[in-house]
Amino acid sequence: MSDVSRITTDNPATFTDGSASGWKFFNGAWTESDGVLSVDSGEGHRATVDDAWIDFDDFTFEADVRITAASGDAGIVFRNTANDYGVNAYQGYYAGLDGTSLVLGKADNGWHELSRVPVTAATGVFHHLKVVAHSGRIQVFFGNAATPQIDMVDTTFRSGDIAVRTFRTAAAFDNVSVVKNTALDAYTLSSNFSAGQGGRSWRYQEARGGGVYEDLAWDPRGWWQGSGAWNRVLASGNLHPDDHPTVVSWTAPKAGKVRINGNPRKAVAGGDGVNVRIIKNGVQIWPASGWQAIGGADTTGVWHGLSAEVTIGDVIRFEVAQGETDSADSTMWNPTLEYGSGAPLGQ
Repeated sequence: MSDVSRITTDNPATFTDGSASGWKFFNGAWTESDGVLSVDSGEGHRATVDDAWIDFDDFTFEADVRITAASGDAGIVFRNTANDYGVNAYQGYYAGLDGTSLVLGKADNGWHELSRVPVTAATGVFHHLKVVAHSGRIQVFFGNAATPQIDMVDTTFRSGDIAVRTFRTAAAFDNVSVVKNTALDAYTLSSNFSAGQGGRSWRYQEARGGGVYEDLAWDPRGWWQGSGAWNRVLASGNLHPDDHPTVVSWTAPKAGKVRINGNPRKAVAGGDGVNVRIIKNGVQIWPASGWQAIGGADTTGVWHGLSAEVTIGDVIRFEVAQGETDSADSTMWNPTLEYGSGAPLGQ
């Protein structure tokens, strides 16, 4: 099955067939034979990597999965930060398959389904399952598909360990591998948020006019603070302007084409609204001109999905300005920038 002793947190690594050593089992009767790890049917049987130092944030995680009952499901757990005995006694994401569907969800001592799409997974044979996690974006592939069947953004869990899991079916797992991605292809503000300027290519700033931007200061209470009482950036992707616009800036670490997806909206209804825009190297790229207004009661907001060519060092800024006043101007804006081509998320 999988000898986890070869994993490191500093370099890309893969499991290789060998043994089931290095796994810790939560519920179920697990056995290993001929490089295949098998378990009986039950309520949420799980095998996790038994090493406290395993902490993957961005990775490709693959496994061949076999189920015996089409009504049950089996798959892989990732970015998990807690383990205990029980059906949903973990805190992380799960991607799995049953006889007719592919599912992505998350558990926090309770189950929350995020997406489900139809597939055909015959019982008694192995099916390939792959998850690619980059920042806040999660892609799930079934079989040998070149494009993901599930492709979405969720930022609840940022990193953690990995596991295999089954629910109400006997299951088997083979060819399990995980590769830690050291160079991101996608960047999401809330997932990359840190207490250091420039971390994961993000800076937290305010616009002073005339194309001048000044860095905010880290407040030990857990946010970035500007010159005004309400110039703030919080980890959730919550930006609040004051007399000066509050800005988050992303610096391109490599050349390429990036998709820029997001949904700026009011965090709570109130006030006279805010104005938002996106600037690249001092030139506005969204909206076409002026500002995009978001009304004081507009907690739905607007979606943007655009593409831009960048070279190393290019800066893309997301600016939030107050309306007539800064009252109740908390604005949720959690942009994702991803290298590559294709349709923008959310469109």
